[in-house]
Amino acid sequence: MSGTQIEKKDLKSLIEKKQTTSVKTFAEADRRKGGRPPLSDDEKVSKIRLTIYLTPDEEEKIKNAASALGVRPQAFVKMASFAFMNKAD
Repeated sequence: MSGTQIEKKDLKSLIEKKQTTSVKTFAEADRRKGGRPPLSDDEKVSKIRLTIYLTPDEEEKIKNAASALGVRPQAFVKMASFAFMNKAD
């Protein structure tokens, strides 16, 4: 029993001897937050996704055309879509 009292006394004396504490305000925590700064609206990537269904033949034609231009098939479809819309205007 006396052993546990000694441990409690030692713990209490250690706590009392603690001279400084690390207290942060919310403002300090926000200021010191790590990581990169947030992106501006211009730098944010769109979150809209469009899904299309293709036949294997259509997919192969798009892949071949994209490869000839040195772009990914997704980029080719986007470029072709905008080119088509610009011709329609």
